[in-house]
Amino acid sequence: IDPGFKSAVEPVADAATLQPVVLEKGKFKQFWINVKVPLATKPGLYKGKVEMRGGGGQWTIPLALRVLPFALPDPKTYYDLNSDFYAMLYVCGTGSIGTFMKRNGGDRKNAEKKLWERLKSQAEHGYRDALYLGYRSGAAGEEQTAAGLALAKKAGMRTDPLFEAFSCSQRYTAADDSVPEAIYDVRYNAKKAGDFMLKTLGHKNLWPAGGEEPSIRRIVQFRDVWKEAHKAGFKVMCNGQDRRTVGGWNDDLRVHGGTTSAEHARFCHNVKGKIGNYAGPHNGPENPEFMRRRHGMSLYKKDFDMTYNYDWCEGDWNDLRYSYRITAVYETREGFVSTMQWEGMREGIDDIRYSTLLLQLAEEAYKAGPAQTEKFYAGRKAMRHVALFDGEAGDLDAYRMETVNHILKLMKLLGKEAL
Repeated sequence: IDPGFKSAVEPVADAATLQPVVLEKGKFKQFWINVKVPLATKPGLYKGKVEMRGGGGQWTIPLALRVLPFALPDPKTYYDLNSDFYAMLYVCGTGSIGTFMKRNGGDRKNAEKKLWERLKSQAEHGYRDALYLGYRSGAAGEEQTAAGLALAKKAGMRTDPLFEAFSCSQRYTAADDSVPEAIYDVRYNAKKAGDFMLKTLGHKNLWPAGGEEPSIRRIVQFRDVWKEAHKAGFKVMCNGQDRRTVGGWNDDLRVHGGTTSAEHARFCHNVKGKIGNYAGPHNGPENPEFMRRRHGMSLYKKDFDMTYNYDWCEGDWNDLRYSYRITAVYETREGFVSTMQWEGMREGIDDIRYSTLLLQLAEEAYKAGPAQTEKFYAGRKAMRHVALFDGEAGDLDAYRMETVNHILKLMKLLGKEAL
Protein backbone atom coordinates (compact mmCIF):
# COMPACT_ATOMS: atom_id res chain seq x y z
CA ILE A 1 0.00 0.00 0.00
CA ASP A 2 1.83 3.11 -1.23
CA PRO A 3 -0.17 6.25 -2.11
CA GLY A 4 2.97 7.98 -3.42
CA PHE A 5 3.38 10.49 -0.59
CA LYS A 6 7.08 11.42 -0.24
CA SER A 7 7.64 13.24 3.03
CA ALA A 8 11.19 14.30 2.11
CA VAL A 9 9.93 16.64 -0.62
CA GLU A 10 6.24 17.30 0.14
CA PRO A 11 5.40 20.64 1.83
CA VAL A 12 4.77 19.04 5.21
CA ALA A 13 6.43 20.24 8.42
CA ASP A 14 5.97 20.39 12.15
CA ALA A 15 4.61 23.74 13.29
CA ALA A 16 7.28 26.18 14.47
CA THR A 17 5.11 27.19 17.45
CA LEU A 18 2.33 25.54 19.39
CA GLN A 19 -0.92 25.89 17.47
CA PRO A 20 -4.49 26.22 18.79
CA VAL A 21 -6.38 22.95 19.08
CA VAL A 22 -9.99 21.95 19.54
CA LEU A 23 -10.77 20.04 22.73
CA GLU A 24 -13.91 18.01 22.15
CA LYS A 25 -16.03 16.61 24.93
CA GLY A 26 -15.30 12.95 25.57
CA LYS A 27 -12.14 12.90 23.48
CA PHE A 28 -8.61 12.58 24.87
CA LYS A 29 -5.73 14.70 23.61
CA GLN A 30 -2.11 14.43 24.81
CA PHE A 31 0.47 17.18 25.17
CA TRP A 32 4.12 16.30 25.76
CA ILE A 33 6.52 18.78 27.31
CA ASN A 34 10.24 18.07 27.01
CA VAL A 35 12.48 20.07 29.34
CA LYS A 36 16.19 20.31 28.56
CA VAL A 37 18.33 21.32 31.53
CA PRO A 38 21.69 23.02 30.81
CA LEU A 39 24.59 21.21 32.42
CA ALA A 40 25.57 24.24 34.55
CA THR A 41 22.10 24.57 36.13
CA LYS A 42 22.25 24.69 39.93
CA PRO A 43 20.53 21.80 41.75
CA GLY A 44 17.16 22.52 43.28
CA LEU A 45 13.41 22.60 42.75
CA TYR A 46 12.24 24.80 39.91
CA LYS A 47 8.56 25.72 39.57
CA GLY A 48 6.54 27.00 36.67
CA LYS A 49 3.14 26.67 35.07
CA VAL A 50 1.34 25.96 31.83
CA GLU A 51 -1.50 28.31 30.96
CA MET A 52 -4.42 27.20 28.81
CA ARG A 53 -6.82 29.73 27.33
CA GLY A 54 -9.95 29.26 25.27
CA GLY A 55 -13.70 29.52 25.17
CA GLY A 56 -13.58 32.61 27.33
CA GLY A 57 -11.81 30.78 30.15
CA GLN A 58 -8.29 30.28 31.46
CA TRP A 59 -6.72 27.38 33.35
CA THR A 60 -3.32 26.90 34.96
CA ILE A 61 -1.43 23.63 35.36
CA PRO A 62 1.43 23.87 37.90
CA LEU A 63 4.76 22.25 37.07
CA ALA A 64 7.74 21.41 39.27
CA LEU A 65 11.14 20.20 38.05
CA ARG A 66 13.81 18.85 40.37
CA VAL A 67 17.38 19.31 39.14
CA LEU A 68 19.69 16.76 40.74
CA PRO A 69 23.31 17.46 41.84
CA PHE A 70 24.91 15.08 39.34
CA ALA A 71 25.29 14.46 35.63
CA LEU A 72 24.72 11.03 34.20
CA PRO A 73 27.72 9.10 32.80
CA ASP A 74 27.84 7.16 29.56
CA PRO A 75 26.04 3.83 29.97
CA LYS A 76 28.06 0.78 30.98
CA THR A 77 27.01 -2.85 31.01
CA TYR A 78 25.56 -4.43 34.13
CA TYR A 79 28.06 -7.28 34.19
CA ASP A 80 31.15 -5.07 33.76
CA LEU A 81 31.36 -1.40 34.77
CA ASN A 82 34.42 -1.02 32.54
CA SER A 83 32.57 -2.17 29.42
CA ASP A 84 30.54 0.30 27.35
CA PHE A 85 26.88 -0.29 26.66
CA TYR A 86 26.45 0.72 23.01
CA ALA A 87 23.29 2.46 21.80
CA MET A 88 22.72 3.08 18.12
CA LEU A 89 20.01 2.88 15.48
CA TYR A 90 19.95 1.20 12.12
CA VAL A 91 19.26 3.64 9.29
CA CYS A 92 18.13 2.83 5.76
CA GLY A 93 17.03 5.85 3.71
CA THR A 94 18.25 8.46 6.22
CA GLY A 95 21.73 7.21 7.02
CA SER A 96 24.04 9.58 5.16
CA ILE A 97 24.28 12.75 3.13
CA GLY A 98 24.01 10.61 0.01
CA THR A 99 20.79 8.85 1.06
CA PHE A 100 19.15 12.15 2.01
CA MET A 101 20.13 13.60 -1.37
CA LYS A 102 18.60 10.60 -3.10
CA ARG A 103 15.34 11.25 -1.26
CA ASN A 104 15.23 15.03 -1.77
CA GLY A 105 16.24 15.23 -5.43
CA GLY A 106 19.93 16.06 -4.95
CA ASP A 107 19.83 19.03 -2.56
CA ARG A 108 23.17 18.82 -0.68
CA LYS A 109 22.42 21.70 1.71
CA ASN A 110 19.11 20.17 2.78
CA ALA A 111 20.73 16.75 3.12
CA GLU A 112 23.40 18.06 5.49
CA LYS A 113 20.76 19.88 7.54
CA LYS A 114 18.68 16.71 7.83
CA LEU A 115 21.67 14.55 8.75
CA TRP A 116 22.62 17.10 11.42
CA GLU A 117 19.10 17.02 12.85
CA ARG A 118 19.20 13.22 12.97
CA LEU A 119 22.60 13.01 14.65
CA LYS A 120 21.75 15.75 17.14
CA SER A 121 18.48 14.10 18.09
CA GLN A 122 20.17 10.71 18.50
CA ALA A 123 22.89 12.19 20.72
CA GLU A 124 20.30 14.00 22.85
CA HIS A 125 18.37 10.75 23.28
CA GLY A 126 21.44 8.76 24.38
CA TYR A 127 21.95 6.97 21.06
CA ARG A 128 25.49 8.23 20.70
CA ASP A 129 27.26 5.44 18.82
CA ALA A 130 27.74 6.26 15.17
CA LEU A 131 27.38 3.98 12.19
CA TYR A 132 29.28 4.05 8.92
CA LEU A 133 27.24 7.03 7.57
CA GLY A 134 26.86 5.49 4.15
CA TYR A 135 30.46 4.44 3.57
CA ARG A 136 29.92 0.66 3.71
CA SER A 137 26.83 0.66 1.51
CA GLY A 138 28.33 2.98 -1.09
CA ALA A 139 25.62 5.60 -0.47
CA ALA A 140 28.35 8.13 0.38
CA GLY A 141 31.90 8.44 -0.88
CA GLU A 142 34.87 9.50 1.22
CA GLU A 143 34.11 13.22 1.02
CA GLN A 144 30.49 12.83 2.11
CA THR A 145 31.41 10.30 4.79
CA ALA A 146 34.07 12.62 6.23
CA ALA A 147 31.53 15.45 6.30
CA GLY A 148 29.01 13.18 8.02
CA LEU A 149 31.53 12.03 10.62
CA ALA A 150 32.41 15.66 11.34
CA LEU A 151 28.72 16.36 11.99
CA ALA A 152 28.52 13.28 14.21
CA LYS A 153 31.39 14.47 16.39
CA LYS A 154 29.92 17.97 16.54
CA ALA A 155 26.62 16.50 17.73
CA GLY A 156 28.39 14.60 20.52
CA MET A 157 28.31 11.16 18.93
CA ARG A 158 30.94 8.56 19.72
CA THR A 159 32.95 7.41 16.70
CA ASP A 160 35.36 5.06 18.49
CA PRO A 161 34.62 2.29 17.79
CA LEU A 162 32.93 2.82 14.44
CA PHE A 163 30.47 0.06 13.60
CA GLU A 164 29.90 -1.50 10.17
CA ALA A 165 32.70 0.56 8.62
CA PHE A 166 33.09 -1.94 5.77
CA SER A 167 31.70 -5.29 4.64
CA CYS A 168 33.23 -8.70 5.27
CA SER A 169 30.29 -10.90 4.31
CA GLN A 170 31.49 -12.11 0.93
CA ARG A 171 30.97 -15.84 0.40
CA TYR A 172 33.93 -18.18 -0.01
CA THR A 173 33.05 -20.08 -3.18
CA ALA A 174 36.34 -21.47 -4.53
CA ALA A 175 36.09 -25.09 -5.68
CA ASP A 176 39.83 -25.67 -5.42
CA ASP A 177 42.70 -24.48 -3.25
CA SER A 178 43.10 -21.16 -5.05
CA VAL A 179 42.46 -17.91 -3.20
CA PRO A 180 38.90 -16.85 -4.12
CA GLU A 181 37.91 -13.38 -5.18
CA ALA A 182 36.05 -12.86 -1.87
CA ILE A 183 39.35 -12.95 0.04
CA TYR A 184 40.91 -10.30 -2.16
CA ASP A 185 37.72 -8.25 -1.88
CA VAL A 186 37.70 -8.15 1.92
CA ARG A 187 41.44 -7.43 2.02
CA TYR A 188 40.84 -4.47 -0.28
CA ASN A 189 37.87 -3.23 1.78
CA ALA A 190 39.80 -3.56 5.05
CA LYS A 191 42.83 -1.66 3.72
CA LYS A 192 40.78 1.09 2.13
CA ALA A 193 38.44 1.60 5.11
CA GLY A 194 41.26 1.35 7.64
CA ASP A 195 43.38 3.98 5.90
CA PHE A 196 40.43 6.30 5.37
CA MET A 197 39.13 6.09 8.94
CA LEU A 198 42.65 6.50 10.37
CA LYS A 199 42.99 9.71 8.38
CA THR A 200 39.48 10.89 9.23
CA LEU A 201 39.02 9.75 12.83
CA GLY A 202 42.59 9.16 13.99
CA HIS A 203 41.98 5.49 14.77
CA LYS A 204 41.26 2.11 13.15
CA ASN A 205 38.97 0.68 15.81
CA LEU A 206 36.47 -0.62 13.26
CA TRP A 207 33.87 -3.36 13.55
CA PRO A 208 33.00 -4.43 9.98
CA ALA A 209 29.63 -5.91 9.02
CA GLY A 210 29.78 -9.69 8.85
CA GLY A 211 26.38 -10.39 7.34
CA GLU A 212 22.65 -9.78 7.51
CA GLU A 213 20.81 -12.66 9.19
CA PRO A 214 22.87 -15.36 7.48
CA SER A 215 21.98 -19.02 7.47
CA ILE A 216 24.28 -21.60 9.07
CA ARG A 217 25.57 -22.48 5.60
CA ARG A 218 26.45 -18.88 4.85
CA ILE A 219 28.11 -18.41 8.24
CA VAL A 220 30.38 -21.33 7.38
CA GLN A 221 31.13 -19.61 4.07
CA PHE A 222 31.92 -16.37 5.89
CA ARG A 223 34.55 -17.86 8.22
CA ASP A 224 37.48 -17.24 5.91
CA VAL A 225 36.54 -13.66 5.09
CA TRP A 226 35.97 -12.93 8.79
CA LYS A 227 39.44 -14.36 9.32
CA GLU A 228 40.82 -11.78 6.88
CA ALA A 229 39.17 -8.99 8.85
CA HIS A 230 40.80 -10.29 12.03
CA LYS A 231 44.18 -10.50 10.32
CA ALA A 232 43.81 -6.81 9.45
CA GLY A 233 43.26 -6.02 13.16
CA PHE A 234 39.48 -5.51 13.14
CA LYS A 235 36.55 -7.13 14.95
CA VAL A 236 33.47 -8.58 13.27
CA MET A 237 29.79 -7.97 14.04
CA CYS A 238 26.95 -9.99 12.52
CA ASN A 239 23.16 -9.89 12.76
CA GLY A 240 21.29 -13.12 13.34
CA GLN A 241 19.33 -15.44 15.61
CA ASP A 242 20.13 -18.64 17.48
CA ARG A 243 21.45 -20.42 14.39
CA ARG A 244 24.65 -18.44 14.87
CA THR A 245 25.22 -20.35 18.10
CA VAL A 246 25.58 -23.50 16.00
CA GLY A 247 27.39 -22.18 12.94
CA GLY A 248 29.49 -19.22 14.03
CA TRP A 249 32.43 -18.92 16.37
CA ASN A 250 34.87 -16.37 14.98
CA ASP A 251 32.78 -13.21 15.04
CA ASP A 252 32.98 -10.76 17.96
CA LEU A 253 29.57 -9.11 18.28
CA ARG A 254 26.34 -11.00 17.75
CA VAL A 255 23.42 -8.63 17.16
CA HIS A 256 20.63 -10.97 18.20
CA GLY A 257 17.27 -10.60 16.46
CA GLY A 258 13.95 -10.96 18.26
CA THR A 259 13.22 -11.78 21.88
CA THR A 260 16.12 -11.92 24.31
CA SER A 261 17.25 -13.93 27.30
CA ALA A 262 20.13 -13.91 29.76
CA GLU A 263 21.19 -17.23 28.27
CA HIS A 264 21.92 -15.53 24.93
CA ALA A 265 24.28 -13.13 26.70
CA ARG A 266 25.87 -15.86 28.80
CA PHE A 267 26.76 -17.87 25.71
CA CYS A 268 28.29 -14.91 23.87
CA HIS A 269 30.33 -13.79 26.89
CA ASN A 270 31.55 -17.33 27.55
CA VAL A 271 33.05 -17.43 24.05
CA LYS A 272 34.60 -13.95 24.56
CA GLY A 273 32.08 -12.11 22.43
CA LYS A 274 29.54 -9.32 22.89
CA ILE A 275 25.82 -9.27 22.18
CA GLY A 276 23.30 -6.69 21.01
CA ASN A 277 19.63 -6.77 20.09
CA TYR A 278 17.24 -5.66 17.38
CA ALA A 279 13.65 -6.47 16.33
CA GLY A 280 12.47 -7.24 19.82
CA PRO A 281 10.29 -5.61 18.42
CA HIS A 282 11.22 -2.91 15.90
CA ASN A 283 10.74 0.78 16.75
CA GLY A 284 7.12 1.21 15.67
CA PRO A 285 4.96 0.59 18.77
CA GLU A 286 3.57 3.91 20.04
CA ASN A 287 3.91 2.78 23.65
CA PRO A 288 6.61 4.78 25.44
CA GLU A 289 6.81 2.61 28.57
CA PHE A 290 7.12 -0.59 26.54
CA MET A 291 9.84 0.88 24.29
CA ARG A 292 11.62 2.30 27.34
CA ARG A 293 11.78 -1.15 28.90
CA ARG A 294 12.75 -3.04 25.73
CA HIS A 295 15.65 -0.68 24.95
CA GLY A 296 16.71 -0.20 28.56
CA MET A 297 16.43 -2.32 31.68
CA SER A 298 15.24 -5.45 29.88
CA LEU A 299 18.53 -5.66 27.98
CA TYR A 300 20.63 -4.28 30.82
CA LYS A 301 19.55 -6.85 33.40
CA LYS A 302 20.17 -9.67 30.90
CA ASP A 303 23.81 -8.51 30.53
CA PHE A 304 23.48 -7.32 26.94
CA ASP A 305 26.12 -5.01 25.46
CA MET A 306 24.09 -3.09 22.90
CA THR A 307 20.76 -1.97 21.56
CA TYR A 308 20.84 -1.63 17.77
CA ASN A 309 17.27 -1.49 16.59
CA TYR A 310 15.60 -0.83 13.25
CA ASP A 311 14.92 1.98 12.26
CA TRP A 312 15.42 5.68 12.77
CA CYS A 313 12.99 6.82 10.09
CA GLU A 314 11.23 4.68 7.53
CA GLY A 315 7.97 4.49 5.61
CA ASP A 316 7.07 8.07 4.55
CA TRP A 317 4.38 8.34 7.28
CA ASN A 318 2.70 5.20 5.94
CA ASP A 319 2.31 2.64 8.71
CA LEU A 320 0.83 0.12 6.26
CA ARG A 321 3.77 0.15 3.86
CA TYR A 322 5.60 -2.66 5.62
CA SER A 323 4.47 -5.85 7.30
CA TYR A 324 5.75 -4.39 10.60
CA ARG A 325 6.11 -0.92 12.13
CA ILE A 326 9.72 0.16 11.93
CA THR A 327 10.10 3.90 12.58
CA ALA A 328 11.16 5.96 15.60
CA VAL A 329 10.40 9.40 14.09
CA TYR A 330 8.65 10.81 11.02
CA GLU A 331 10.45 12.78 8.32
CA THR A 332 9.40 16.17 6.96
CA ARG A 333 10.93 18.28 4.22
CA GLU A 334 13.09 20.22 6.69
CA GLY A 335 13.44 17.91 9.66
CA PHE A 336 11.68 15.28 11.76
CA VAL A 337 8.69 14.92 14.06
CA SER A 338 9.35 13.07 17.29
CA THR A 339 7.13 10.33 18.67
CA MET A 340 6.13 8.86 22.00
CA GLN A 341 8.22 5.76 21.32
CA TRP A 342 11.34 7.86 20.62
CA GLU A 343 10.99 9.63 23.97
CA GLY A 344 10.44 6.28 25.66
CA MET A 345 13.62 4.93 24.08
CA ARG A 346 15.53 7.90 25.50
CA GLU A 347 14.21 7.10 28.97
CA GLY A 348 15.39 3.50 28.54
CA ILE A 349 18.98 4.58 27.92
CA ASP A 350 18.72 7.02 30.83
CA ASP A 351 17.62 4.16 33.10
CA ILE A 352 20.88 2.40 32.23
CA ARG A 353 22.86 5.61 32.86
CA TYR A 354 21.27 6.06 36.30
CA SER A 355 22.04 2.43 37.10
CA THR A 356 25.62 2.88 35.90
CA LEU A 357 26.21 5.89 38.15
CA LEU A 358 24.67 4.11 41.13
CA LEU A 359 26.86 1.03 40.72
CA GLN A 360 29.98 3.14 40.18
CA LEU A 361 29.33 4.86 43.51
CA ALA A 362 28.33 1.58 45.16
CA GLU A 363 31.59 -0.02 44.06
CA GLU A 364 33.58 2.86 45.51
CA ALA A 365 31.70 2.62 48.81
CA TYR A 366 32.08 -1.16 48.95
CA LYS A 367 35.84 -0.89 48.45
CA ALA A 368 36.06 1.14 51.67
CA GLY A 369 35.93 -2.26 53.35
CA PRO A 370 33.92 -3.83 56.20
CA ALA A 371 35.62 -1.63 58.80
CA GLN A 372 33.85 1.43 57.35
CA THR A 373 30.46 -0.15 57.83
CA GLU A 374 28.25 2.77 56.74
CA LYS A 375 29.90 3.04 53.34
CA PHE A 376 30.31 -0.72 53.01
CA TYR A 377 26.67 -1.43 53.78
CA ALA A 378 25.33 1.44 51.68
CA GLY A 379 27.27 0.14 48.70
CA ARG A 380 25.90 -3.36 49.09
CA LYS A 381 22.34 -2.10 49.60
CA ALA A 382 22.60 -0.17 46.34
CA MET A 383 23.90 -3.25 44.54
CA ARG A 384 21.02 -5.25 46.00
CA HIS A 385 18.54 -2.65 44.74
CA VAL A 386 19.71 -3.12 41.15
CA ALA A 387 20.05 -6.89 41.48
CA LEU A 388 16.47 -7.32 42.69
CA PHE A 389 14.88 -5.19 40.00
CA ASP A 390 12.86 -7.13 37.44
CA GLY A 391 13.79 -5.66 34.06
CA GLU A 392 10.77 -7.31 32.42
CA ALA A 393 7.99 -6.28 34.80
CA GLY A 394 9.32 -3.91 37.50
CA ASP A 395 7.91 -0.39 37.96
CA LEU A 396 10.40 1.75 36.03
CA ASP A 397 9.40 5.06 37.60
CA ALA A 398 9.66 3.65 41.13
CA TYR A 399 13.03 2.12 40.24
CA ARG A 400 14.28 5.47 38.94
CA MET A 401 13.21 7.31 42.11
CA GLU A 402 14.75 4.74 44.44
CA THR A 403 17.94 4.74 42.35
CA VAL A 404 18.16 8.52 42.81
CA ASN A 405 17.73 8.08 46.58
CA HIS A 406 20.60 5.59 46.72
CA ILE A 407 22.81 7.86 44.59
CA LEU A 408 22.23 10.86 46.87
CA LYS A 409 22.93 8.79 50.02
CA LEU A 410 26.16 7.41 48.56
CA MET A 411 27.30 10.84 47.41
CA LYS A 412 26.85 12.15 50.93
CA LEU A 413 28.70 9.21 52.50
CA LEU A 414 31.55 9.53 50.00
CA GLY A 415 31.85 13.28 50.46
CA LYS A 416 30.79 14.12 46.90
CA GLU A 417 28.84 17.37 46.84
CA ALA A 418 28.29 17.30 43.07
CA LEU A 419 29.25 15.07 40.18
